[in-house]
Amino acid sequence: MENLSFACQIIVSVSVLYIWVFRYDNIILEFKHYGYSDLLRNAVGASKISISAIMIMGIWFNEVIVYASLSMAFFMLCAQASHLKVKNPIVKFMIFGNSQRSYSALMIITRPANRAPRPHLTVFGRTNNSPNLFLNQ
Repeated sequence: MENLSFACQIIVSVSVLYIWVFRYDNIILEFKHYGYSDLLRNAVGASKISISAIMIMGIWFNEVIVYASLSMAFFMLCAQASHLKVKNPIVKFMIFGNSQRSYSALMIITRPANRAPRPHLTVFGRTNNSPNLFLNQ
């Protein structure tokens, strides 16, 4: 289950990064279709890209993965609500949509929240399960 969780973490993170970086033109059209402002689109994009980076970081630092997954799940639920708001066909956002796949994967990611830390990553000579990670003592 832990390997499945890591795989889902990477899949969700990379897919969100791909959509918000390389398919940004599609994002612009969708947000205009929903009637949302450019400021909201940019805030959502910055948040999702940051959360994706934190989810990747969660492979080594388990403490952040639950918060990142729940934050991403919140954005995915908001995306579902936006699709419902403009009355998109259910097939577009429930079966084939990226939001539903990502939301399902997020539920798998948050399940093993008590998995063992990965002590092989070191920062400033300390492992990730030692206190004061970024302080030089």
